[in-house]
Amino acid sequence: MPKFKVGDMVARINPIIPGYTQRGIIMQVITNENGPSQYEASFSTGRTSCFYESELRLIPSPDTEADSS
Repeated sequence: MPKFKVGDMVARINPIIPGYTQRGIIMQVITNENGPSQYEASFSTGRTSCFYESELRLIPSPDTEADSS
């Protein structure tokens, strides 16, 4: 089951390329029956890349943070 959904704000974990935009929005979920899901994320720089869920973490939305208080 995918960890993220389309529209989720995510941050890259341990980005390899310095200065690369670390925050993005999930644009597509690519499920794989035989392995981990991949996620296409779009960044404010206009760059779009694919990542495994182990390379991303969820950025909680303000609504989510308010609900947990």
